[in-house]
Amino acid sequence: MEDTRLDNPEIIVQDERIKQIDDIVTEVKQSEEWEAVRINILQIGEAHGMKIGKEIGRDTLLVEQVCRKLRKGKVPEQIADELEEELEVIVAICKAAEAAAPEYDCEVVYRRWKDNKKSE
Repeated sequence: MEDTRLDNPEIIVQDERIKQIDDIVTEVKQSEEWEAVRINILQIGEAHGMKIGKEIGRDTLLVEQVCRKLRKGKVPEQIADELEEELEVIVAICKAAEAAAPEYDCEVVYRRWKDNKKSE
């Protein structure tokens, strides 16, 4: 972001309207309303981050559960039924897990599953 303060030596023209706008901006930045807006923006970002974190946690748990069941020799239909998940989701995870067989490293499977979802 550029330095738009009036005391910036690169600002050559300083007509009265620019000075008025600078005064207004300075006043707004110092006001309680501006602080409330900044806090609100922070809270929105924090809530969004928490939502994403929960989704990652849920997806990670699902991949771990699928990998455990694959190690036991279960097929996608059984896994979907036992985990009460959509068959389409379980099949996608199983497809991502194929290259990681027979150990089914959960981190590798998770990354492959997410990469496959992005490329679809």
